[in-house]
Amino acid sequence: MIYPELETERLLMRELTMEDADAVFRHFSIPEVTRFMEIIFNRRGCLRKWDLIKGRN
Repeated sequence: MIYPELETERLLMRELTMEDADAVFRHFSIPEVTRFMEIIFNRRGCLRKWDLIKGRN
């Protein structure tokens, strides 16, 4: 674990896992979410960046 978990009554912040990939993809696929971000988001790019972050080639 890189980051410690932070939990309150209404929030749980934790490190992302591969099980979160679908939810992250759905979230960033909403145009209003990425409106002011200079990114092109697609599933393949998402998973490739995840592999690079986690140190997998």
